[in-house]
Amino acid sequence: MGSLELVKIKTTTMSNSKHNLIFFTVVMFTIYLWSFLHTESCIRILAPAENRELGLIELSQTFFLIAIGKISYSQFNIAQIFKRAQDFLWFLFFCLMVFVLLEEIDYGLHYYDYLLGNDAYSTNIVNFRNIHNQGNNNRVFKGLFISILTLLFVVLPLLKLRIGRLVYSMHYAVFYLLHTVSTYVISLVLLDQLTILQQEIFHKSQIYNELRELSWYFILLSFIYEFKNELIIPLKITK
Repeated sequence: MGSLELVKIKTTTMSNSKHNLIFFTVVMFTIYLWSFLHTESCIRILAPAENRELGLIELSQTFFLIAIGKISYSQFNIAQIFKRAQDFLWFLFFCLMVFVLLEEIDYGLHYYDYLLGNDAYSTNIVNFRNIHNQGNNNRVFKGLFISILTLLFVVLPLLKLRIGRLVYSMHYAVFYLLHTVSTYVISLVLLDQLTILQQEIFHKSQIYNELRELSWYFILLSFIYEFKNELIIPLKITK
């Protein structure tokens, strides 16, 4: 494959990623508007207070995580993970995404409770449902995840860093900052417009927290899809 053809493919991929990010942004701000115009229906469909795990936002998160896992799984050779750094890093990333997915669905207990007609969040295994809601783990995990995303999508683009053929693009930084900040700001504005009862439902549904996580998973999916063949690490692991 000639260098000109590689440039054409790369340009097309970047163009598609920008279009996808713009489309997703339009969808997100449409949801923000919906939440202002009719908060109850928005929450009931997207993140129902009684069981937000089966709302459209959480289901979309699960879909994005499965897609990320599928792409990362295709990027390593299991026989090479202890021989080549690139395969090892993709394998670690795949394991991380599997862990995040399992945590998001409480290791399948969301669907187990729903299919058996149990009350939401009623089933536990040896007093265990997930790791991230134990003690202060949720704050720690989320802080770590935000730090990684900020490094990937803000710090590295500002440094104009290049790894292999991967060049970090500023449009990811704009998208990440826009959705991370907007969910905080818009939720504060919306809360001032709600009654006390509506505020209780709003807090229980955590709709804006879930939207923020959805945007993080989407940007990660878009990034991985665009650059899956660009990260070249010509190192071998020696014993």
